Amino acid sequence: MFNGSNALMRADRLIRFIACNVTRFLELQPRSVPVKEIMEVLLLHLYAHDICCHLRGCFTIYMAHILNSYASIHLYVVLKVSSLQNLLF
Repeated sequence: MFNGSNALMRADRLIRFIACNVTRFLELQPRSVPVKEIMEVLLLHLYAHDICCHLRGCFTIYMAHILNSYASIHLYVVLKVSSLQNLLF
């Protein structure tokens, strides 16, 4: 909340100090597709079991509204001794 006449100016100066010349940060509104919910559940389970993973490829660019379609989903998983990870592979 900006409660003073110079609060916006002070906030802008603080953001410029922290992020150099970037004053606006993009807000991502991901697309709503059925596979997104499946990926969210999978990523939550991996996170709950302390398995480090990274989602990338055309699917992530598609979710960001940059591409109109995707052909595959790439999930990179760090090798670790885990019973859940052994089931995945």
